[in-house]
Amino acid sequence: MILFSILLGIIFFFILQQQRAVLPTAFPAVIMSFGIVNVGVFHLPEHTTNWTYIFFHISTSLATAFFCQQIWLVRVNRWKETHFAAPQQAVTFGTWVAGGVILSLQWMYLYNFLLVSTVLFVVLGISWILYLLHVGISAFRQQHSRTRANGTYLLLTVSTQSLVIFANHVFQVSDFWNKALLMTGVIFYIGSVFFLFPSIQRSTWNGTYCILHGALSITGVATLTAGVLDENLLLPFWSIVTSLFIGIELLEISRFTSRQSFIASLQPNITNWSRLFTFGMFYTFTFSMSFPQGFLSTIAEVVILVLPFVLVPLIVKEIIASGIAFFTKKKVFTESS
Repeated sequence: MILFSILLGIIFFFILQQQRAVLPTAFPAVIMSFGIVNVGVFHLPEHTTNWTYIFFHISTSLATAFFCQQIWLVRVNRWKETHFAAPQQAVTFGTWVAGGVILSLQWMYLYNFLLVSTVLFVVLGISWILYLLHVGISAFRQQHSRTRANGTYLLLTVSTQSLVIFANHVFQVSDFWNKALLMTGVIFYIGSVFFLFPSIQRSTWNGTYCILHGALSITGVATLTAGVLDENLLLPFWSIVTSLFIGIELLEISRFTSRQSFIASLQPNITNWSRLFTFGMFYTFTFSMSFPQGFLSTIAEVVILVLPFVLVPLIVKEIIASGIAFFTKKKVFTESS
């Protein structure tokens, strides 16, 4: 079945070539969204359903098409101009690491590809180091770009914490390395927020700022996975994440009061997929926590009950919007907000 998914991915690649469509740098955010629904909402590996396999094979096909296109871009000498057209594109490579992690976890859960997952961890770990070096050289040194920055800078944290989660599923990781990587992700978060501060205002707000709560949610999941902190100590942290989630998403809803913003939200957009990932990660963090009876447990129960009924329809909406754009030969994905 995996071979069939790979074949579909190759066919998708050739169709893209025929349409002269190039997938954006942040395209793996789509794979991240399907993956977090499988691992977080559908509770893989504890439970598997037909939808689990459907989402997994869609992810595998999309990853294959994206990989094939990267090979083609290198071959025709267009890889650099595609992915390095703007300084902000450097940070979106974080989706490559996080997307690779969540797809690899599904391969390991569904087919016990432990050896493959180990090799992929090494590849993704090296990619993460190169990614950090590139961001440090080409993005953060460009101080003039601070006012035009967006929430994608928080992918530094997302990619780092995703490796913590992956490492603890593949290896026996010491507390020292777990804490070191977790703190690295936290430092990236604080640094990114400081870097973004000039643009975090209502006039320049865009959809990528959902990663403000998404990066904290994956930090919580990574901390629980590593087992380096008592859950009770994470309760205040979860409360902060929940407050951010509610505040940011209410602000997003307020943006839809503009007809133009509402219509734009119906178009296939990588930012929409990033939001779906943050929703799924917040659900996963909440579901993984234990709450004492009281106000927080009531909020958590509402989140666990309601969020899947929000997340799954939104994913279906994005699939339909992307399919319509694809078959009508419009631009399938954009990276605007």
